[in-house]
Amino acid sequence: MLFNQFHDLICGCHVDEAFSSAMTRYGHSELVASPILQKSLEAIISQIDTRGEGVAVVVFNPLGWSRTDCVECCVAFSEPDVFDIDVRDSAGRSVPCDGIRVDRYET
Repeated sequence: MLFNQFHDLICGCHVDEAFSSAMTRYGHSELVASPILQKSLEAIISQIDTRGEGVAVVVFNPLGWSRTDCVECCVAFSEPDVFDIDVRDSAGRSVPCDGIRVDRYET
């Protein structure tokens, strides 16, 4: 990955072959890092107490500052006709939420 930080690659004044090689190296870096990241996140999640009423959804903020971005996720409910959604943060404070779409799957 650091090899791709060469000054010609950063500013974009390189030949197509150099770009192609850089993209291949980035792809390899992602291939190596992805399972490590997955195992790390699973280790953190395993330490979070998700017991209690409702369905637990864990959201990670990889940045070093607070964010107020929207998070979209799919949640499966065991009960039919769930319409009221109450989202709470780790301190139990209510977080604004909105159900965007409801899909029903018959089993």
